[in-house]
Amino acid sequence: MLAMRDVANRLTKVRTHGVHLKIPRRVVIGWILASPAIVVFIVFKWYLIVSLFLNSFQQLGLFNQRHWVGFENYRALLNNPGFIHSFIATLIWIVVGTVMTAFPPLLLALALQGAPGKALWRAVYFLPGIFSWAMEGPIWIYLLTPNQGPIAKLFSMLGITEPIWLNNPHDIFFVLGALLLWQQAGFLALFYLAGLANMGTDVLEAALVDGASPVQRFFRIILPLTLPSIGVVTLIVLSQTFSGFSEIYVVTGVGVYQTTQVLTLWIYSNGIVAGDIGLASAASVLLFLMTIVATYFGGSGQFAP
Repeated sequence: MLAMRDVANRLTKVRTHGVHLKIPRRVVIGWILASPAIVVFIVFKWYLIVSLFLNSFQQLGLFNQRHWVGFENYRALLNNPGFIHSFIATLIWIVVGTVMTAFPPLLLALALQGAPGKALWRAVYFLPGIFSWAMEGPIWIYLLTPNQGPIAKLFSMLGITEPIWLNNPHDIFFVLGALLLWQQAGFLALFYLAGLANMGTDVLEAALVDGASPVQRFFRIILPLTLPSIGVVTLIVLSQTFSGFSEIYVVTGVGVYQTTQVLTLWIYSNGIVAGDIGLASAASVLLFLMTIVATYFGGSGQFAP
């Protein structure tokens, strides 16, 4: 602590062109305390991003054999049917995952807002988000396995033919969206609960006095006033679907008949498994730029009330 104070005392007085500039001590101490985090961020974030861009212009293997090829990796991507298929699969997953995950937690938040023992219910709904997909994925695989899991036995008792949950390429994205909603609903509902708390009860009470029905109150009052929270939740879900890997890889492997091989899985298969780091880096750059564009337009203010 004494050493930090000594450093701060020396840095508070800076001589520039013969003029003494005195920097507030709290500013200097703040920068000193933040410097480890800044160094970690530069080394493990910006350095990796710059290296990724440089690698995308090189032919690079797992054993660091480098050869500059310019935009050849990007041309190869545009002519690669597997990449085009993964690009389309990523767009489908983004739309399905975002629609199924971002908006239902609002209904959960409304149900929890006035429920007795809501603190306990919040903990219960938040619990699935604590564990990783490495733990939860095998459980769901067991539950959804035809002719074996408890869900199959329930369908059999009811005399209903069980759907093929995990091996149907037409329904697999909806199944993954439901699983993502199950895991993230409690976490996302917290943002909606915060928005509902800031909204206050005066407007709703006035609408109730005026005879507005629950549907009218939802669409004309609650929904417009929670648009900022919807915007935040949508951005969170967008980032999760863009970078979605573990939930898809654990549940479906490299993809059900290649249907769910999104860009992250394609990058893993070609970069880590096949060893083509340059091509995988180019695909990662394109995915990175897609994420920036989606985040920019998603947070550009269209969710403001």
